Amino acid sequence: MKLTGTISTNCQCGHLDGDCDGYCYEWSLEDFANVTESLFDGETYNNSYPFKVEGIGLWNRTVGGVVLVDDSNGLVRAMSVNGDFTLRWEFDEDTKTLGALLSHHDCPTGSWVTVTTMSRDEYMIETGDYTYA
Repeated sequence: MKLTGTISTNCQCGHLDGDCDGYCYEWSLEDFANVTESLFDGETYNNSYPFKVEGIGLWNRTVGGVVLVDDSNGLVRAMSVNGDFTLRWEFDEDTKTLGALLSHHDCPTGSWVTVTTMSRDEYMIETGDYTYA
């Protein structure tokens, strides 16, 4: 089953009267954490979870890399940019596949970001870091 959602730093609290209190961003992070909980069942590397993140569009290139994160909030930071952004994510529970359309100032039409879980061995081979082998 595919589950979808949106995380945006631009307040979108249309259901509230008056000014947005910012809780909608926190709620969207909480929803993402609940849905992607199964991604954090695998092997850890130095007590963090290794992921490969690819396809982050910047104004003149696409970037990605290998990251270690402690939780779903760290994964959102790894999939996004340092600034205002909108992340329209899609998670397949059956295959544990995570992808997202990331839009921000330098890439307003968006880029497709993919996230792949990695084993501890895959992480060590990819990064050459055998510190905790």
